[in-house]
Amino acid sequence: MISKAPDGATEVGENLNAWIHRGYHLPVSPSILLRLMELGRNAEASPADYAEVISVGSSLTGKVLAAVNSSWFGVRQPIRKTAQAVNLLGMVSVRMLAITHCMAAFHEKTRLPDDLVRQYWQAGLVKAESAKYLAEQVDESVADEAFLVGTMQDMVMPLMHYLCPDLYEEVVAGTPVDPEELCRRESEVFGMNHAQAAGTLGRAIGIPESVCDIIRNHHDINALRNTCGDTALSDAVHFASLFPHMCTEWSAPQAAAAAEMIERTFAPGILSTSIPRVIEEIERRYQHLSDRIEPAGAETVDLQALLAEATAEIATTATSLVGQVHSMMSNSTQFTSQLSAVNAEAIRLQEQTQVDGLTGVLNRAGLEKLGAEQLHRLQQTQESMMLAFVDLDDFKGTNDRFGHDKGDEALQWVAAVLRDVYGPAAIVGRYGGDEFVVMSGQAPSMAEAAQTANRVLESLRPGLTDDDGTMIPVGLSIGGIWCEAAPPHAEFRSLLVGADEMMYTAKKKDADSVQFKQFGT
Repeated sequence: MISKAPDGATEVGENLNAWIHRGYHLPVSPSILLRLMELGRNAEASPADYAEVISVGSSLTGKVLAAVNSSWFGVRQPIRKTAQAVNLLGMVSVRMLAITHCMAAFHEKTRLPDDLVRQYWQAGLVKAESAKYLAEQVDESVADEAFLVGTMQDMVMPLMHYLCPDLYEEVVAGTPVDPEELCRRESEVFGMNHAQAAGTLGRAIGIPESVCDIIRNHHDINALRNTCGDTALSDAVHFASLFPHMCTEWSAPQAAAAAEMIERTFAPGILSTSIPRVIEEIERRYQHLSDRIEPAGAETVDLQALLAEATAEIATTATSLVGQVHSMMSNSTQFTSQLSAVNAEAIRLQEQTQVDGLTGVLNRAGLEKLGAEQLHRLQQTQESMMLAFVDLDDFKGTNDRFGHDKGDEALQWVAAVLRDVYGPAAIVGRYGGDEFVVMSGQAPSMAEAAQTANRVLESLRPGLTDDDGTMIPVGLSIGGIWCEAAPPHAEFRSLLVGADEMMYTAKKKDADSVQFKQFGT
């Protein structure tokens, strides 16, 4: 259970940050899991069927997009459409990923009242259909993307509501609440509003940064247009943000309030039909999709039985996949030429995605490219940031004494620990040889940046074990810079020089040590 601080905004904000950065799982409706399992038993189910079910759950959508956009999958351009992600990942893989996520999310659901979860879920679906409908009137090609952002823009509100219920009394009561005023109150309590929190969660779980930026700015039409570079998409996302944050049903008073906001926000003629018909059409679409996922009159789901059935589904599917792999291996001779071609293509894709073949993190080219892009984003948002340069201590001695295989194993272990400690939102790369670089935004303080680096050292203290049982030490010198706000005119390489200098300071001071300084001091 999370502790609450009724008169302590700092503690509540820390709780929110902690949940976000450990990959908070939003609750998922059991009916979504049921539908996914039904699709698994339907031989005629299509990728579009899966995409429709997945897209109504913001956290589930985020997991699927994070998977397809991960460095392991190697896509060249960010994937932002659920249907495209399903096509690329394959229906079986998507079903296993989705069911596993749903099961994990149910454990989090025990922390939130069912009726509260349902109300926020329904409101998110209305917003998604609203965004999609408006986008279709202007540019149908961005309709799916608008729907995606509509489902995700308020995805952290249930958690924020749980941590500070008094803040959302008016929202629950259906009292009209000005979005700017709500965001202001949230910032006072949590240190961020629900839009910023949703964007931060999106980044933490691996959603494409471009989508996170749109989510973060959904209440600000000018920032949206600068972020999107597409008027149709920005208008559609902002349109969705004008709808109530919670609606058990799309009632007449809520429809009237929404109509008033539309009149006040949109220029005459942008919509091809009257405002009442717009509301009516959005209501119809919402009801149609809601009924498909969660049929009216459905009996209460036995959660324990459902989880047991889902576990069996995963086991059955995994067994089937193992059988398929075995079959492929037994027929490997006839597929040798095809596999060679696939391997060649995999190597080409790996080079294109700029991933280091030994450690799985970014290589130097990928690090410099993504590091520069991340710095540019942080400069725009004026977020705090941390840049660390990491060097293995006496790596040559490790290679000379224990062999290059153990040296490679040490590099792989360091890369894995860096990724684990800093999380998926950080940029981790192998700069060359035994040198690594880590960059992350939203670093609360220089002291915390140093503490995190020391956690890396602690994780590696046990060392590796040689074949004869000898302990192989794996020590690091970590130097870095911390900025309260990303310096507006700095370049990634110049910041890297500063972090490198601090690494050498750490190495001269003592082996296995950490040295940080504030940028500009």
